Amino acid sequence: MHDMTSQWAVNQYIVGTVTMLYPKEKLAAITIQHQRLVASLDASLEVDKRYWFRIKHVTPVLTLQMVVPSDSISVLSDYLKVNKELLTVFHYTHTPFTQQLLDELESLRKKERRTRKQLCEAVVACKRHWSVSVTPEHLKWIWLVGNQTLNVQTMTNKLQQWLKQQNIFEKSVNKDGNRSDEQQSGAMFQLVKRYQNDYANDPSFQIIYAYFALKNEQKKHRRPIDIKL
Repeated sequence: MHDMTSQWAVNQYIVGTVTMLYPKEKLAAITIQHQRLVASLDASLEVDKRYWFRIKHVTPVLTLQMVVPSDSISVLSDYLKVNKELLTVFHYTHTPFTQQLLDELESLRKKERRTRKQLCEAVVACKRHWSVSVTPEHLKWIWLVGNQTLNVQTMTNKLQQWLKQQNIFEKSVNKDGNRSDEQQSGAMFQLVKRYQNDYANDPSFQIIYAYFALKNEQKKHRRPIDIKL
């Protein structure tokens, strides 16, 4: 069974159901996303009840702090003083989050002049289309790429056109027949990285860079794509 704790970090918020209590040891068995875990707790809990927890420690023993005595998103939203719709997206995509991440995303939304709906859609795209972690940088890349139907060959062609416009010759852009799409996108990411600083203000280049950067992150996670916005 996959160890879910490997994706968790201190100060993340998660929701779980208490299935058994061990009062003497101050431990509880908790089910989180269909996986049963044993954690150290510092509050009185009830069996078969769901709670919001904050992760205090991941190792050597998973230690949780109960922050909301229910699984209510509205109550957690009031507790954290953050947008309810954004919390709902994190909850239903099974994505752990911290107060810091929520604050960073809200600051990014304002800086990029995006609506809260666009922010929520980008979070969903991170998890369910691109299969990458939710970070401000990944959201910026997703907004650059937009909802276009793109693939590696299309973006390779766009890169070729852009290089031609800049009078830059790169032999490695042409796709070798033996290369898979993953190998091609990896090679293109290494190429565009070399021009990122010099063309940071070029909108056309930034879209190309964002696409191959997302493909590179997607490869790291090795998780399947299941939906597209």
